[in-house]
Amino acid sequence: MAKQTIKQALQCTDIVRALNGLVGCPPGGWGETSQAIAELRGELPIRADRAYTWQELVEHALTEDHTGRYAWRDGVARRNG
Repeated sequence: MAKQTIKQALQCTDIVRALNGLVGCPPGGWGETSQAIAELRGELPIRADRAYTWQELVEHALTEDHTGRYAWRDGVARRNG
């Protein structure tokens, strides 16, 4: 079986919804950020079944905005979550 790619992950409603939970959170060890990351990790297939780490997914999909909080990168194709 082929491993899930980042592109495929961004077509999964539950994964996109979990990434949306990070939007507006500050990067780092804040409680709200840790909780959102835990929810994201819970939605991902086991590591052996995907071709990326959760950190690579976040780096691909999100960036820091001018306030220092996560925001969607421009041009990232994703399913509405």
